[in-house]
Amino acid sequence: MQEIAHSPKRILMEILKGQKVIDSHYSSCAELIIFICKLSKEVSNNEKLFQDVVVSSMRKRGIGGTSGIGL
Repeated sequence: MQEIAHSPKRILMEILKGQKVIDSHYSSCAELIIFICKLSKEVSNNEKLFQDVVVSSMRKRGIGGTSGIGL
C-alpha cells in the first residue's frame, strides 16, 4: 500500500464519516475499487485498526455495544 498517498486509517475514518476522499490520486474507478479491496484486506488483518476506527465510529453512532459486535 506504499503507492497510496494517505494512511489507511485516515481514509477509513473519512469513509466512515461519509466524506469524499477521492482525489486526483485515483484516475479511474478501477483504481479506486482496487484500493478499497486493499484497504478492506488491511483492516481485516489488523484488529487494532478495526477496533480504533470502526468500533469507535459505531459507538459514536450508538450502533451495538461490545457484546453486540463480539468484543
